[in-house]
Amino acid sequence: MAANPKDTVGINLLVFNGKKDQFRMWTDKFVSHLKEMTVALQGQWLASTTHDRPEPTIKFEDWLQGDPPVATDPDEKRAKWHQYYRTMQVQQIRTLLSKVLPDQFVQQMKESYSEKEPIYRLWAEIEKKYGVSNVTTMKTATRKLMRVADGDFQSVEALFGELRTLKHSINSHSQKYLKRDVVSDDLLILMVLGVLPSEFFGAQIVLDTASFRIVDVEAKLIGIFGSKSKRDIMGMGQSATSKVAGQLHRTNSVEVNNVANGKRKSSSYVTGGTGECFYCFGKSNYLTGGAKHVKKGCPTRKEDFETRGFRSNINEPFKPKVKRHKAEVAVDLVEQFDRDAVGNGLLTVAAAITLRSVKVLN
Repeated sequence: MAANPKDTVGINLLVFNGKKDQFRMWTDKFVSHLKEMTVALQGQWLASTTHDRPEPTIKFEDWLQGDPPVATDPDEKRAKWHQYYRTMQVQQIRTLLSKVLPDQFVQQMKESYSEKEPIYRLWAEIEKKYGVSNVTTMKTATRKLMRVADGDFQSVEALFGELRTLKHSINSHSQKYLKRDVVSDDLLILMVLGVLPSEFFGAQIVLDTASFRIVDVEAKLIGIFGSKSKRDIMGMGQSATSKVAGQLHRTNSVEVNNVANGKRKSSSYVTGGTGECFYCFGKSNYLTGGAKHVKKGCPTRKEDFETRGFRSNINEPFKPKVKRHKAEVAVDLVEQFDRDAVGNGLLTVAAAITLRSVKVLN
């Protein structure tokens, strides 16, 4: 009749290692096991051939919060059954705690508390010794969520799976204390998109109520990236850029610091050292899909020259743009010069005609 603590979940899976940062997770597992014991006890009662015994009304997990009220029954036999349920549940919880808690605490528990000590007081002592602030638990779990999103992953599917697990853990904790979820599916989608090169999914993923769902977005990303790891995915964008840069280097580049015929030659192409661009020193690689690039093709250099001015690299100040002023020679002077020059045989007629449209620069 009694529910066996070893049923459903093995005792070894419930053993607590004494680490405070894992206490909340262990607590959830322990309470879940007590709930399974309650279900098993209820099932045994339903399966009994005779119902002269009363239905068990006390749940195993109720003992962690306080002493459950004593069920009364005018029938003496049924009253004894209620008392049996209470005694059996208390004993099974005590036995389970002695098997899953650290030996040091179990010994302390035996020395400090009698067999009649209420379960809820023992549980309060366990929480006092190993528990941490629920805010600390939430912060730790959230930091792990951020590390996973920004770290390496074997595939997009694996990344979504791990983020979902952490999301459920965090929301389970927040529901307990805040009565609401704090991590949404939308946040998970944005975290994944934030670490993937957008040039590959482009307009396939849009922010709307119809398609911006984690199931749909995950399916699209898996279709695009397949089972590629983060390293492989980031290399997809670099390979194309590197191929073009390599072709340019083979056809046009001159080695830096190469001395030929006693004259030093320079080049805007990268051939040694760190291999980074001589203009941005690699700080603009994110604009080329993470790939290294040459100074001539530096996107930051191009933007600076078009909008702000000229400089050797990003560590140098901009040089002010100098506007050239044009001055036009009066037409009558040009015509007079044309006539004199032609008359003296200095210019041909065709050359004189061309000279009329000349604008002399200062």
